[in-house]
Amino acid sequence: MAIDSDRIRHTISHFSFDHCTHGSQGFTRILIQFFGFAGHGKSAFINSCVYVWENEEYKNFAYSMDTDGGHTLERRSYPLTKAITLVDNRGFGIIGGYESGEIFAQLGNLLPLDEVVKWTKKYELIDKMHKSKSRVLISDFVVPVLVYSVTQSVSPEEQGELKAVLKISETLTGIFPIVVLTHKTSGELTKREAMFKNMGVEKIFSIENYTPEDHYKQRTKHEEVLKFLYEVVKDAQFIVNEPRNPEREMRRRRRYMIQYVKEREKINRKEALSKKRFLEQKLAAEATNDSQMDVDEETQRERELEEDIRRMQEMMERLDPEEEPVYEPVLPATDSDSL
Repeated sequence: MAIDSDRIRHTISHFSFDHCTHGSQGFTRILIQFFGFAGHGKSAFINSCVYVWENEEYKNFAYSMDTDGGHTLERRSYPLTKAITLVDNRGFGIIGGYESGEIFAQLGNLLPLDEVVKWTKKYELIDKMHKSKSRVLISDFVVPVLVYSVTQSVSPEEQGELKAVLKISETLTGIFPIVVLTHKTSGELTKREAMFKNMGVEKIFSIENYTPEDHYKQRTKHEEVLKFLYEVVKDAQFIVNEPRNPEREMRRRRRYMIQYVKEREKINRKEALSKKRFLEQKLAAEATNDSQMDVDEETQRERELEEDIRRMQEMMERLDPEEEPVYEPVLPATDSDSL
């Protein structure tokens, strides 16, 4: 079903928080925060959004590459209109650990835009957020968007981790993330849609991105991108129609992340201690096993020697003493014998 592209473009281009019920309340622009695993198509989707919106020649603004690996190593911002900016956050390789803290700090707009993102360890992230306070804008209204490729298989454990990421994103920003599924014709689209719906996601957009290699205009692609941007704008407008306080929300996000880092460090320390104890126990067990193996081998050698002596004595007893003298078996020399 075709959409009214002109009406949608008009709504997006004329959006302003000033038009909300209580005015802007201090908000000036929507920050569409794209996040997710590295190599799932965040940069390509941003290129698609810019391409569709400008409706001109395709340009690889976000340096998207037609490969599986992620290439974005910084938070890059791309203004779409005066009131809407797209943000390409650095993708993570795994869920959990120190990377996740950095991702959530980006998502909560607690770190500066257009700077290289370096993964921090331990409590470094708290110091990093503190030093960034003067360089982040509390006037930004954050909308989280998870970009996920349908070509990726997902284990039950990974599904649980993804659900936790979505929930933390909602707690941090106050908005349950929108999900954009990429490579929709190359994977199990229906299963991925069902998976995210089961996680509580209400808004899911499926798209085949425009790329440097394939950017011939298609109506369905254009319409899907426009619908996505339109829904972001309408959601932001709906939420800011209620009383909001951007300063209070920024403080809340900062406190949440400080507590998150502290809890994460406690967990990491417990895991490190558990691993240390496990290794110590393993090494101790191996040392005990090695020692026991030495004892067992020595005991086995003694038994074999005793058996050889017994067989030799039996053989001697069967011999005729007049025909063959009986010799005492010659035992291997010991250290005491040589003294």
